[in-house]
Amino acid sequence: MNKRLLFIAHGLFLSLSVMANEQGKMLDSSKRRFAIRLESNFMKVSGDNAFKAFGLNGGIQFEYYLKDNLYLGAYVGHMTDMSPRERFYQFSNDTRVYDLSTSSMTYYGVSAGYKVWGEKNFFFVPDMRVGLGHYTVNEIFQPRNDFYTLRRSILMFNPRANFSYRIKNRVEPGITFSYLIPISLNGDINQYDLGNVSSGVFFKFLF
Repeated sequence: MNKRLLFIAHGLFLSLSVMANEQGKMLDSSKRRFAIRLESNFMKVSGDNAFKAFGLNGGIQFEYYLKDNLYLGAYVGHMTDMSPRERFYQFSNDTRVYDLSTSSMTYYGVSAGYKVWGEKNFFFVPDMRVGLGHYTVNEIFQPRNDFYTLRRSILMFNPRANFSYRIKNRVEPGITFSYLIPISLNGDINQYDLGNVSSGVFFKFLF
């Protein structure tokens, strides 16, 4: 299933990139614009042992508009666990016990978006992010030995739906809904499910 999702996401991202390259050739340089997007998202997290938690993501994305309805971008962000209590968990084939309330992840990558609907100042813009995430969680004895920190590198595909309202063609607040497709590059993360729907808010500043 993960391989099928990987091929679908990869194909969508390549299609958007080709569209951006072809449309960008037809534009006068004076019409190109930049944007900075600041965002915050709540992310649901679940797992095999029925625990439920949530994380808070904060990030920044830089966007380059090839046309009013098409952009390419680069982003960076960080996720921290926001659960009010400690949650202990033991991964399969691992004798150590981890405190999931210490989990965090730094992520970065590239993005492409295309405006499919606009009415006056209201917009609907789906986009796709492809990047890497570096996830860490501490073992319960970690304060005495840094060896007891679980580290995973994750390939991340993140399709999103963005709804926004543009103010005076300069500021664009909005809400976003997204789904994360994580693929671990150096170890099993299936028991700690990051693949959930998340939602949040953003502010975009256009230049």
